[in-house]
Amino acid sequence: MVLGAMHSDRIEISNTNGLLHRVRGPGLHEPDYTVNREGDGEVWLGLNGESVFGYVGLAVTDDLIFGLYSGRTLDWMNEMEWRGPSAGQIVVFTWTGRWLS
Repeated sequence: MVLGAMHSDRIEISNTNGLLHRVRGPGLHEPDYTVNREGDGEVWLGLNGESVFGYVGLAVTDDLIFGLYSGRTLDWMNEMEWRGPSAGQIVVFTWTGRWLS
């Protein structure tokens, strides 16, 4: 199983026993956020403008993991007329976590 972070350049590769590999992609981006609390105790994540759209899609084969990576900041996206998470590159990993491109 593979999980691509939506607001980072990190992927996690797991099996039924747990996490096998946590690897970084092209941008070395960490989420830029604040933790917000409501009066009723609800807590929610407030993403700031410098946070990025990370992986907007993943596909796998028996040998490789393909990540559609945006790397675009939220501020950049908000300036667009259409605000979908457009992607900038395809990132390729092996199942051992080695970044190929």
